[in-house]
Amino acid sequence: MKTGKLYLARLCALLLPLALAACGGGAAVKAPANDSALEKRSVERWNLLIAHKADKAYDYLSPGTRSTETREKYAADMNNRPVHWQSVTYVDRKCDDPDACTLQMQATYSVNMSARMGQDVQSATLVWERWIRVNGQWYYLPERSITPSPKH
Repeated sequence: MKTGKLYLARLCALLLPLALAACGGGAAVKAPANDSALEKRSVERWNLLIAHKADKAYDYLSPGTRSTETREKYAADMNNRPVHWQSVTYVDRKCDDPDACTLQMQATYSVNMSARMGQDVQSATLVWERWIRVNGQWYYLPERSITPSPKH
């Protein structure tokens, strides 16, 4: 009988961490209560980019991003890309905390593969975006590649 109790105790010790994790002891943070605002703002930003109104989409960038890039430069960069976004659909989100989420969007686009032939190739892709809430408002936080400064 002693070996049966020992086996049961070992089994419980192995399964307890799994049971706690399943009950929320390590699960992702729940989506913020105002998640419809996040979904709405993300789609609004994309619709402005689709309409080549990147100067207005600039207002959806995080305050920190706006402090490092002018509206004019952002608009010129975004409006003159070879990829032409056509539509976007909100898919899902995963939130690290109530004020930081990664969104998944489904975007369709076209690319002109040959200027001489005038043929556009159309496709769709999943896009992941980082959004943060600052003073109650959601903002897009673009990924920035850091270019190392030249060594002196």
